[in-house]
Amino acid sequence: ALMARGAERLAAAFLVLGSLSFGGAIALVGQMYHLSGDALQAALVWFGGTVVAAVLFRSGAVTVVAGFLAFAVAGTDWTQSYSADQMLLLWLMPLMAVIVIALARYTDVGRARHLGYLLLVAWLAFIYSEYSTATTAIAIVVFGAVAYLAAALPPSPLHAIARSAGAAPAFYAYLVLMLGLVVLHVEFDAEGERLAVGIVTLGAAIAGIALSGKENGAVRYLGYVAFAVETLYLASETIGSIIGTSGFFLVSGLVVAVIAWAVIALERRLASTEDKAEA
Repeated sequence: ALMARGAERLAAAFLVLGSLSFGGAIALVGQMYHLSGDALQAALVWFGGTVVAAVLFRSGAVTVVAGFLAFAVAGTDWTQSYSADQMLLLWLMPLMAVIVIALARYTDVGRARHLGYLLLVAWLAFIYSEYSTATTAIAIVVFGAVAYLAAALPPSPLHAIARSAGAAPAFYAYLVLMLGLVVLHVEFDAEGERLAVGIVTLGAAIAGIALSGKENGAVRYLGYVAFAVETLYLASETIGSIIGTSGFFLVSGLVVAVIAWAVIALERRLASTEDKAEA
């Protein structure tokens, strides 16, 4: 009725209130009548009802609620439920992420997509927590690299779809790549292995800046941070052990200065390129 009268904000507030009350009612009825079930089942029903409401009313506000409820489902103490499979989150988390991203596109709420992307990142972290091996870390790195290249390279058939969703797909894929490389630093602790992982990390940082430096500021700055941190890490593991603490700080200062100079020069070049394109 409020939507028919043009009171969009008030209608959105009532929809959010109804979605939240739906979850409270599930808990209240279950407690009053001692119904069988568990917290995971209740959270899934709550999430499902919210998704239905978001679709029926094409509500961006309810889509945001559904995004947060997806995290609530994933964080529910499902290991203590009576009927939940311990492998449930391996397929449920990506499914909920896809639903949230699709809802955000359907309701035209671009910022809600971030909840879906973050849920995918949390899913990969969950996988690694369950299978903490170097093979899992390498698989995450490969997945992030392939997803980033698919989103960032113009020849990719998925590039147009990723661009239509803004800068987020390329950034989150690049974030997964970098997080996977961080985990590889933990898995490969031998001196030669650390150096190899460090070189790969520097290459990934440079590749991100080169491929997305002009059009994706989030990827560009993440690449800057990764390059600087990795450079200092390699310096501490190699040069720092040779020349001592004071010499390491001196070399680190020079390295940071060189990186800052390179970043400033690159930013000026990117700015001049954008000005020429606009002209």
